[in-house]
Amino acid sequence: MYDLTRDVMGTNTSYTDYEEYKIGMMMEAVVFPILLILGLPGNILTFLVMMKARNRQLSYCWYLAALVASDTAMLTFNLIFWISSVSGYRFTNAVCKGFAVLFYWFSTNSICLIVCLTIGRYMANKHPQQYETIGTPEVARIVIFVVAVLTFTFNVPMYFRNYVPETKGSQSCEAYTNPSKAFAAYSLQYGALKGSCTQ
Repeated sequence: MYDLTRDVMGTNTSYTDYEEYKIGMMMEAVVFPILLILGLPGNILTFLVMMKARNRQLSYCWYLAALVASDTAMLTFNLIFWISSVSGYRFTNAVCKGFAVLFYWFSTNSICLIVCLTIGRYMANKHPQQYETIGTPEVARIVIFVVAVLTFTFNVPMYFRNYVPETKGSQSCEAYTNPSKAFAAYSLQYGALKGSCTQ
């Protein structure tokens, strides 16, 4: 199992001894609350503006609203992890695994929604006739739903990749660093996909 306090490559030092690690932990304690204080209200206001009746007629407003919702969820999960690290709360294995799936789902979903929004804007500028048929709010809602399902499916293996170490005093939710354990779930997912595509 992976442990931050273990010996690093036989040097009798641990990851926590490095200055970079200490600086990173200080930045997390200071920067994250600032991002949270600015980010959550900003995201909520943006979502309310995008969902006004006039804006719901525009496909890109649907993409932006979905992006804001996904980012807000990711910020909320970051808040939970931050509070747990500050308070010393120890996650159960199931909670750690569930949070990992949801956190990475929202993160991947946000990236894919940005790509969809970019493609939509490209189509509107370069191919306006074709955009009239695919740039509707109905198509945007379908694309948002399909992206959400695909990104969730892609991140289900995170459930099997993350764990709470059994090291005494460890508070963190970590990922396996052993490639055979870390990527075994992805191998199963790939095998299932490959089998369904060849039938």
